[in-house]
Amino acid sequence: MSKLEIKNVTKTIKKRRILNNISFVAQSGQIIGITGPNGSGKTMLLKVITGLTSYDAGEVKLGEKIVGHDIEHLEDTGIIIENPQFINDLTAFQNLKFLASINNKITDNEIRSTLSKIGLLNVEKEKYKNFSLGMKQRLAFAQAIMEDQSILILDEPTNALDEDGIKTIEQILISERQKNKIIIIASHDSEFLARITDIRLRISEGHLNEMD
Repeated sequence: MSKLEIKNVTKTIKKRRILNNISFVAQSGQIIGITGPNGSGKTMLLKVITGLTSYDAGEVKLGEKIVGHDIEHLEDTGIIIENPQFINDLTAFQNLKFLASINNKITDNEIRSTLSKIGLLNVEKEKYKNFSLGMKQRLAFAQAIMEDQSILILDEPTNALDEDGIKTIEQILISERQKNKIIIIASHDSEFLARITDIRLRISEGHLNEMD
């Protein structure tokens, strides 16, 4: 069983304490939800966990490896943070194939299977520049899960999605949890988090507390 430990993590920007002594543990086979008001530090916390930004004090540890020390970034991780960038003149499949070529781990059929799962296979010939916001969000989610990574770090994965889109995301995340993955989700949608998470945390003014 994998374990991701965040221990006493602190992050300060321009003398403002964005993260203040944050600690929690994420286990495999578990979905952790993080909620809180805009500007509370949700996105910054995910950036620190993944290694996309540094932290001032504390430790982010996957197994025996410390992020930012033993490893530069969190390994084997699917990520949505802020607005993932895609190539406007490529289709959903072409964009994912381009990204998949970096690690060369999955086949064209596996890419198409992911697009089918997320509800984008029927627009396979549509260029990204013509996508609606909901379609763009689905593609962002598809790139996060397509390589079957053992960790998922997702920032507002249901943004701009309709009810059917949210239901699709929920079903996929429940399936991913059953594969014994570590899943951390930051979202302002408390009802969505209540339906799928095992542990809910609330961040406010840089402090993190567990919710009932």
